[in-house]
Order: sequence, then C-alpha cells, then structure tokens
Amino acid sequence: MPPPTRTAVVICCFTPQRLDDLRAARASLSHQTMRPALVIVVVDHHDDLFALLSAELEADTVVVRNSGRQGLSDARNTGLRAAADADADIVMFLDDDAVAETTWVERMTAPFAAPDVVGVSGFAVPVWDAPGRPGWFPDEFLWVVGCSHRGLPDDGGAVRNPVGCAMAFRAEALSLAGGFVTELGRVGSSTAGCEETEVSLRLTAQASGSVIVLARSARVHHRVTSHRQRLDYFLRRCRGEGRSKAAVSRRHPGAATLRTERRFVVVTLLDATIRALGEGLTHLRPAAFARAGVVVIGLAATVVGYVGARIRPERRPLTTPTAMSHAHGYRAGAAG
Repeated sequence: MPPPTRTAVVICCFTPQRLDDLRAARASLSHQTMRPALVIVVVDHHDDLFALLSAELEADTVVVRNSGRQGLSDARNTGLRAAADADADIVMFLDDDAVAETTWVERMTAPFAAPDVVGVSGFAVPVWDAPGRPGWFPDEFLWVVGCSHRGLPDDGGAVRNPVGCAMAFRAEALSLAGGFVTELGRVGSSTAGCEETEVSLRLTAQASGSVIVLARSARVHHRVTSHRQRLDYFLRRCRGEGRSKAAVSRRHPGAATLRTERRFVVVTLLDATIRALGEGLTHLRPAAFARAGVVVIGLAATVVGYVGARIRPERRPLTTPTAMSHAHGYRAGAAG
C-alpha cells in the first residue's frame, strides 16, 4: 500500500453556542507544519449555522450539511464522503471545541507510513473552564470529558478506542467498512458514545493484521466546560458509556469485544484506587480519598448502564454498515 499523500480534516458542529470554539479549531489548522489538503466543516441540521459558516469561513474550507440522520455519526459520515470525493487518502476528525497543536497533522499522518496502520488516535489534553478541574476527578476517567486518560499504551502502541476529538483513518478503509453506525454516537449534547470503538472493531477485522495506534505527540487541547466538571454529569456520562458499550457488544458478540474494558478495570482502576487511598492515608488529603471513591462510583455507574441496556436495549434501531461508494482501492486483506 503506498504511503498517504493527501489529508482532509473534518470538523463537525451542531450549535452556534460553540462558534468561538469552532473558529479556534479551524484557525489551528491554518498554522500546521503540514497543512491539510482540505478542511471540511459539517453542520448537523442547523440552517442558520450553515449559512453563517458558509459566508464566514476561508475559501479553502468546504462547508456542508449533514446529509444523513441528525447526530455525530452521520455528520462524520458526511465528512468522510466529502473527503473521499476530494480523493483524500487520510480523513482526520477534529472536534469543534478542540485546538490542534501546530504539529498535529504531521504527527497524526506519520504512522500511516506503516502499511498495517488503518487508524491513528491523537492525544487530547483537557483545558478546564472556570472553576477548573475538581480535586475529586481521577486521571483514569478523563475519557468522560473526551480527553486522553491514564492507562493508555506508550507512543505507537495499539489502541482499540481512538479519542473521538482527534483521530484519523485511511479514507478508503473507513469507506469500505461503511463509516460510523447511527445506532451509536451523540445527538446534540447527549452522553452516548462508542461509535469510535465500534468502527475500530470493524476496521481492524476487515484486513488481517491491521491496527490502530496511539500518537502521543499528536496533541490537541480539548475544552472542558463548567457543566462537564460536575459530579452529576460525570455519573450520567459513565452510565451513557455503559449503555453504549452494551450496544457495541450486541453488534460484536464474543469474549474479546470488551477485553480492553476488562483490563482497564482490573489493572488501571484497581491501581488508581490503591494509589489514591495511599496518598490520602500518607498525606491526609481529603481530595485523594474523594478520587478513590469516585473511581468506585464511576465504575458502578458504568456497570449499571451496561447491565440496564443489556436487559432493556435502547430503541435506536440497529443499522447494518455497508461499503460507501467512494471506496477506491483499499481491499479487505490488503493491509500488507
């Protein structure tokens, strides 16, 4: 497989309330050490926002409407189709409230020189709005606010869950896999997720030996608003993650589907609890005891969401991914 030569970056947006964030995200792509060939902004079913962005953004930015079902999954699929129409080799996804460091595109693209790499996860650093990061918030649960958490592998290591605010895929492979399923993913400000996990399972299954890797130096700075700093949001997001993981396990039955989660619980969360309790006992720090407690209740909320969804599945209909018509060249089994 030849190395990629043409990169498109997709930014999905759904509300004017994040317009300043979107402007900052787009501006960060104009100062890259490796400029993307194309920037695509997908507006998710908001006509006024579409009109505003069409008039405002630079001429080298393509602004399109989500042509599918409302929600992040089909917004990303719309961006994927636009990237494929532009003959992009690599399609990258940047959240509308994330700012890329100047080397982000270059360092996200570099791992694709290896023919077995079908996807890359960047590294998302939280930027906390006032009042700031709560003392009870564990590093291991930074995924709750869409950021990279403690327990991830070393740079270049294989991952199963790319961080949604900063990820990249071979456009042909993602098109062949059918893109993101609309059963999963956020609609507006909901707490659903796991569409990245589900598509990663399909991507790595369709070509023998293919992997998704972590690029720790490909950093973005992801905004964490004040409402996402509250314990009630933390617990709702954990429950939402559990429900979404249940949907993934229904799609991909088998003991291996949740292997990453089991290891995270047994290794990472157990270590986090022990370390926090040790810090609390050694230094008499109430925040450390609080972090240990939040690890436990966060895990419990996730399990409750998972079990509840297994017993009573959500009503969002199952969809069957099919290869998009723009897949041009990539073939299952051709990763080598």
